[in-house]
Amino acid sequence: MNTNKDNINNTNNIVGKILGLTLRIEHQLNKLIANYFCKDAVLANSFIKNILGNSNFSFDFKISVVKKFMLIEDKNNFYANLRKIQEIRNQVAHWYQNHSEEGSVIVKGDKSKPIEQVYAKFRERYENVRDILNI
Repeated sequence: MNTNKDNINNTNNIVGKILGLTLRIEHQLNKLIANYFCKDAVLANSFIKNILGNSNFSFDFKISVVKKFMLIEDKNNFYANLRKIQEIRNQVAHWYQNHSEEGSVIVKGDKSKPIEQVYAKFRERYENVRDILNI
């Protein structure tokens, strides 16, 4: 049986993976948007750094831009998967963590979800968008 410390370490590892992989997705969205609006590579990099890197341009906004300009076809529920990834990312970033010897859960109000189940759902969605985004 795992100890609380083991569960905390496991949860932190899972949260780190979810946040890191979501950043990789966001980076690819940034590249798609920048390359759409800027045909020059130097200008595109500047656009990413100075415009898309601004905190006013959320992950949600970037998904909306990619969808609006149809930069990626909506095959295999691509946009629904991105939205679910965003939802899971927000849950692990903002929900409270509760650890016990039985395992770890994330909690918000009266809702709780085992962290391993959250990660499994995230991985499923991530696998569906990874190849489309060439990650």
